[in-house]
Amino acid sequence: MNTLLIDVGNSQLKWLLGQQLGQAPLQRLNRSENYLAELTAMWRQLEPVEVVVIANVTDTQITKEIISVGENLWPQVRCLSAVTEKASHGVTNSYLQPERLGVDRWLVLIAGWKQYLKPLVVVDCGTAITVDALNQQGQHLGGLIIPGFALMQHSLAKNTFALSKSDESYKPTLANATEPAIANGCMLAAAGLVEKVVSDLEQTEGELFQLLLTGGDAPQLKQAINRPCVIDPELIFKGLQCYLDTHQ
Repeated sequence: MNTLLIDVGNSQLKWLLGQQLGQAPLQRLNRSENYLAELTAMWRQLEPVEVVVIANVTDTQITKEIISVGENLWPQVRCLSAVTEKASHGVTNSYLQPERLGVDRWLVLIAGWKQYLKPLVVVDCGTAITVDALNQQGQHLGGLIIPGFALMQHSLAKNTFALSKSDESYKPTLANATEPAIANGCMLAAAGLVEKVVSDLEQTEGELFQLLLTGGDAPQLKQAINRPCVIDPELIFKGLQCYLDTHQ
């Protein structure tokens, strides 16, 4: 079965064919004014798709537009929009209103649990940075959300007179100029949060936690974290595949 797994983020669409997990680079498209025409042209190059599975954390209208593109290209296609559930694949959602947990966070949790089956902290580094934890039983312990690196820098630039967004690369040092001071400070703010969350969990739970990073800024964050961690850029797509497996 030819499946198309799609992650709709705040600034980009990313997709991967299910049979290419672990074998091909992610395809990406910025959500520009003409993105639907570009998307149609790119998808026209694919072999006919039988199932489309979408994770969307933005406007639901985007999901409708993407489904329309798929149905126009492949009239027999089946389209699924993933939703957060109370429990799935051994993971139990801690939210009192389970559907309020972002579907992107839910999917990376079930994918991470399926892969490791042990206490886990998953950090998704995108427009926002999300931190979620699972204990030894797959129980979601809750999570945190902070602005991503670009948003942190944009906030400084927008709300201060003399500071501007930095294009500097992160270095694990104190800086002697404003731009690297901003870049390093934002990176270390996120790294410090992640390290404290993992350290506190290991003390309270009495277990070692696997730290798993995903999202576009994961490689930068890994540079600043002083503990072992793994990067998995395909984690949400593995979660989409898990979702499809239980919603055939």
